[in-house]
Amino acid sequence: MRKYQHLFDTEHLKQDLKNKTLRGGIITTLATGVSFSLRLVSTVLFARMLMPEHFGLIGMVTALTVVAEQFKDLGLSLATVQRADVNHDQVSTLFWINTGIGALITLSVAVLSAPIAWFYADQRLIHITLALSSSFFFSGLAVQHQALLRRQMLFTRLAWIQVLSNLLSVVVGIIVALQGFGYWALVWKEVARSFFTACGMWFACRWLPGMPIGGSGVGKMLRFGRDVTGFNIINFFSRSLDHVLIGKLLGAVPLGFYRQASQLVMIPISFIEFPVSYVAEPTFSALQGDPDKYRHYYRKIVSLVAFISMPMMIFLCVFSENIVLLLLGEKWIEAAPIFRVLALAAFIQPVSNTRGFVMVTCGKTQRYFRWGVISNIFVIASFIVGIKWGPIGVATAYTAVSYIIFVPALWYNFRETPITVSLFFEAVSLPVFASIIMALQLLLFQRYILFKNNIALLTVALLVTVFGYLSVWFLFPGGKLKLSELVSYPYEAFKQMRLARSK
Repeated sequence: MRKYQHLFDTEHLKQDLKNKTLRGGIITTLATGVSFSLRLVSTVLFARMLMPEHFGLIGMVTALTVVAEQFKDLGLSLATVQRADVNHDQVSTLFWINTGIGALITLSVAVLSAPIAWFYADQRLIHITLALSSSFFFSGLAVQHQALLRRQMLFTRLAWIQVLSNLLSVVVGIIVALQGFGYWALVWKEVARSFFTACGMWFACRWLPGMPIGGSGVGKMLRFGRDVTGFNIINFFSRSLDHVLIGKLLGAVPLGFYRQASQLVMIPISFIEFPVSYVAEPTFSALQGDPDKYRHYYRKIVSLVAFISMPMMIFLCVFSENIVLLLLGEKWIEAAPIFRVLALAAFIQPVSNTRGFVMVTCGKTQRYFRWGVISNIFVIASFIVGIKWGPIGVATAYTAVSYIIFVPALWYNFRETPITVSLFFEAVSLPVFASIIMALQLLLFQRYILFKNNIALLTVALLVTVFGYLSVWFLFPGGKLKLSELVSYPYEAFKQMRLARSK
């Protein structure tokens, strides 16, 4: 329909792509920062209001339903974003596919509630699974509306939806927890988030789907989505197997410690990765035919990601015990060693994961899927080997495999794309070097500087981290110039946002 044509055309975006990308990156990062804060606060509050067992129960269910989570999208959201030309009939057909799949997954997960409870020998899991299953239906309703907003790079609207849905869901969870319903606070928080997100997407994107039409030309989009979904299913299955093994073989309490440690690590990773992929996918899709600009933008993005993520993960690794005590309390201290090891794995994860959007935006989705199979064979093997030594063994084995396959992954994933392995290492070399020097400084600080107050220690340590890290940049030949370039990206984006508001 013509009245919706503005949601499908993207030619106008290329006229001011750089500024739209910068503004989108800043807006999405700010929204993710707020969500990060909400998630951190809620993690602290729920950790103090609930018991490790409660988190373990939710972890048991989500570890087995995480594969179903990947079917709700079928990769069709990204297909709508990535494709050069789409129309109302195609997106309408994809909407009904997503909605139908969402309803089917809800029914399937509900049916699996009894087998899940039998597998873990805990009847409480039946009602937990039934409640969580409803979130798949709400998610299916919102897939294509979210895709259209991303396609048009309307990141401000998406940011509001992200923040408000997270805020409202946390409020729901806190109310339930204060009423003394225990683990149900975590359950209804997740269901509420899916519901509020779906409502927000429909309100922000005033698009009404038509009836599904056969022969509308969605075949290529379905094949694109098939490969992306295949990768996601394999990836999330392997990433949840650690929770399944720990929950089945060791019980809810060890799983609670492991789950909280992994979630604490994932909070800052998500804060970095989500805005990058969210903005990069529509941006790099628009640059498919311009390899020089593609390389230029990629170098900037991966350098910025490394600059922020690498020192952050070193700080978390060195002061893992202090951070766990501050955020979660003494009853969670057994999560600290797990947190430390996973933070070491996360040192390379954000920059390594940029491989994914390179393959997807270059249309190399079959390679994307194949790499998912290959890499996750190694990950699954690491969990099976590591479980012998408990949660810390699982974390250690996973970290070791992450580093073993790192370089082969870059070589295989960047083939036949504008990006090369040498370009990647050129972009991240200085952040790696500066982070290693900073790590040595922090270890010396930790050994010789003693504080009785945990907050005071972390505050001073954070100042030492920033000073030590930036000092290496200033002292390294050419580092000061590179640092000024990195700092100029957000400055330029804020400047463009102010100009846009003044018009």
